[in-house]
Amino acid sequence: MDANNSRNVINEVSIAMEYGKKVIPIRLDKAPYSESIEYDIINHDYVMYDESRLEDTIQEMLKIIVSTMKMI
Repeated sequence: MDANNSRNVINEVSIAMEYGKKVIPIRLDKAPYSESIEYDIINHDYVMYDESRLEDTIQEMLKIIVSTMKMI
């Protein structure tokens, strides 16, 4: 079962939104979000994980984390 349809992931995203927490999705592929979480995270920045460009992926993660922290 992929995370996109995992009951635990759906619950975690829902609880995070309920408590006003920031969520930064890390996408492993370009599969569309499941309907269960799409509404909550569709407009969030995300990181596209790419093992072949790991250093770039890590830098992108840091950039989004820093940007998100500045908005808090």
